Amino acid sequence: MNVTHTPRFVLRPAAIGLLVAGFALIALAVLYFVTPAHALPSLLPGHDATSRHHIKHGLAMAMLAAGAWAGAWIVSAPPSR
Repeated sequence: MNVTHTPRFVLRPAAIGLLVAGFALIALAVLYFVTPAHALPSLLPGHDATSRHHIKHGLAMAMLAAGAWAGAWIVSAPPSR
């Protein structure tokens, strides 16, 4: 009986990079949700003294994080037969 073990996932450098990028984007999303616009660092988009919180920017960062994690999941799939 020849039983070969196929890994459930393969951890590649691209997958690690996408996972790290996803966590960084989640951190930015939280920053956009909880920080008033005038208190944001000036290098971030949305640094404006006239508005309050940037919900749309936070949602965009959260969606990009989900996309990065989905990409990491796809990249880490085992090779097809």
